[in-house]
Amino acid sequence: MQMFLSMLLALALVGCSDDATPPDFGYPLDDELRFNHIQMKGTHNSYHVEPPDAIEFYRYTHAPLYEQAATQGVRQFELDVHIPEGGGPLEVFHVPFIDEVSTCPLFRDCLLQLKGWSDAHPGHHPIVVMIEPKDDIDKEKFAGRVTAIDEEILAIWPRERLLVPDDVRRDGLTLAESVEQFGWPTLGEVRGRAVFVLLDSGDAREEYTNQGETLEGRVMFANYLPPHPLAAIMLMDKPIERHTEIQATVAKNYIVRTRADADSGGEDFDPARPVSALTSGAQMLSTDFPVPGMRDDGYWLELTGGTPSRCNPVVAPPSCTPEAIESPQRLRPRD
Repeated sequence: MQMFLSMLLALALVGCSDDATPPDFGYPLDDELRFNHIQMKGTHNSYHVEPPDAIEFYRYTHAPLYEQAATQGVRQFELDVHIPEGGGPLEVFHVPFIDEVSTCPLFRDCLLQLKGWSDAHPGHHPIVVMIEPKDDIDKEKFAGRVTAIDEEILAIWPRERLLVPDDVRRDGLTLAESVEQFGWPTLGEVRGRAVFVLLDSGDAREEYTNQGETLEGRVMFANYLPPHPLAAIMLMDKPIERHTEIQATVAKNYIVRTRADADSGGEDFDPARPVSALTSGAQMLSTDFPVPGMRDDGYWLELTGGTPSRCNPVVAPPSCTPEAIESPQRLRPRD
């Protein structure tokens, strides 16, 4: 399997020229601003459609992924993947039987929507796609088949349009050491790319990383916290309780996703939570409510000043402006 994935990676690079001149989008700080200098809006269970007679936790419906990227300013997505009974292409939905409705029932269709938007708007900063393999109550298990996720990604996204762990890790250093000492690529180096993250902390992650030893040749980053040597992109939810911890982690060049709201809010919704998420410096703020009109109380996650993303409040340099991160006027190359 590892040899097959290596072949896919190699084939994806065929025809790419190291001498190719990158397109000029007119961004003024592309040699200065880095991937971790961003704060972006994300959606939780980005494919989700409210099922009939839904319990409170499932009462939200997202627009199709292309629309989220094109009109809602979403740049981080989350997909739950399942292996269908009897095998076949990976499927995307939440929970079998009780919460199965999805805007893109097949994983590859979700990927095609995102790549289609990226193809049409290549000046975007990297989008992040978090992949959670789910099989708790499924008949088909991911054991021995986690790399099927990589295979389906590479069938849609060519290697040169991805930012993968091997692009960040320096020779002689662990991934975590590379992030802390050298940081992330500049935005000019990674515009138009996608970043995939394995959203798991159990058996699937350990299989994918050879028991936490390596991400060499892999497409996805893995969810590890520092000081683990594979730490780079991670989940740190509960932004009120972990506010100081998130800020300290971001200050070390790590990239963090946190939840600005959770479980559809409900009567226990704390308006301090999105405020803490915004000020924590977490680069990805996940919400069930990316636009107005989704809740009766008027709440939605707004990145004030974002175009649609904005400068990170903890690590972005003083020269940063939201328009230098991404601008609707610079999503296509200049003539």
